[in-house]
Amino acid sequence: MPSSESRVPVVVDNVKHLPDFSMTRCTYLVIQSPLPLPDWSLGLGPARIPILMLGLSAVITGPPEGGSGLFDTPDVLQSLVDLVEGNDAGLLFDMEDLWIPTGCFPSAQGPERGSVFRIGWELFSLAYGFRQGLVERESFVARCEEHRETVVFSEAETWALRSWTEGLIETARERHHREAESYLARRDRGASPVLPA
Repeated sequence: MPSSESRVPVVVDNVKHLPDFSMTRCTYLVIQSPLPLPDWSLGLGPARIPILMLGLSAVITGPPEGGSGLFDTPDVLQSLVDLVEGNDAGLLFDMEDLWIPTGCFPSAQGPERGSVFRIGWELFSLAYGFRQGLVERESFVARCEEHRETVVFSEAETWALRSWTEGLIETARERHHREAESYLARRDRGASPVLPA
């Protein structure tokens, strides 16, 4: 089996079961920058070529070096976000989406919203081409069948993503309650209300 780094983690977002469209929309993690990025280099074998990066969009296939190679804890996910967005290089952590035929997913787990699967890069490349309008649907579905064995459910990453998301929601709720209480206290004292930023 290929390593986890040669497979792209995708998160099930929506499953469509229409008569002529049985597809699953998945999201995947990317690092992007809309700005030119100076002082980069491109490694080609032993050679390193200095470049000015224009329009970076990179698919994230695993966490920073070390560990299991999987996003298997909420802390691993959060540290990736902190690393990318805390960098002074102007990088952004984001998600993009693509469609995968629902029949490609293992039937035991099935594509359930929030589940994480690892897919082979060939299938990812086909799905990306379909998303970009480069591949006709009939051809896409037929070609995906050849790569369905590369779709593997990732139980650890599914748990980690769900736990990380629940933590973000709880943090947002706590912040909302603190800011609402602060706003009400100022209002009760007769101070001019200042809405939270």
